[in-house]
Amino acid sequence: MRCIFTAIRDTSLENDGEDNKIVFNLKKRRIDIFCKIDRNAVLMMQAIIEELKGSKVRERPVTVVVNTDGGLAFQGLAIYDLVKNSGLKFRTIVLGEVASAGLAVVLAGDERLMHKHASLHFHATAMQFIKPKDSLEQHEEDIQRGQKRVINKLYYEITSANSNLRTPQIRRLERNEICITAEQALQFGLIHKII
Repeated sequence: MRCIFTAIRDTSLENDGEDNKIVFNLKKRRIDIFCKIDRNAVLMMQAIIEELKGSKVRERPVTVVVNTDGGLAFQGLAIYDLVKNSGLKFRTIVLGEVASAGLAVVLAGDERLMHKHASLHFHATAMQFIKPKDSLEQHEEDIQRGQKRVINKLYYEITSANSNLRTPQIRRLERNEICITAEQALQFGLIHKII
């Protein structure tokens, strides 16, 4: 499914039949991410952040509600960097499930909240890579192995910097594909408050 962008200029939200989208409300300074984290999502976030930076009310925090089963790891890192380097203050809220690349989006928030019945799903960050077919050359497998190492290192750094988890604990969560509750996320320091 593709990710679409809907910009809302007032308090009403019109449903255009798509349930896989990013919705932006400039007046409320709110972004709802309900889609796969991919290049389109990065482009939309970049456009939204530029519009927010141009608004007159820069000091009010921007709320980002995230409900995604993840997406492409490098694109999650791109959104993390866009948010962190924007010069704006962000509040991220976990609603429903956030998995995979969505975790980087949540961890970008200066203030991180999670609904009581939401969950964070850890899995190996490099699951997006498929094993090369027998007909592919060995160097393609080596390239993928190198990309996996880079992704894992970056995600471990981000998670460690924004929680009290250390790399061995993060590896264990990923290896066992652990889904954690809001209470566990609070205990691990991944969030600051349960809604």
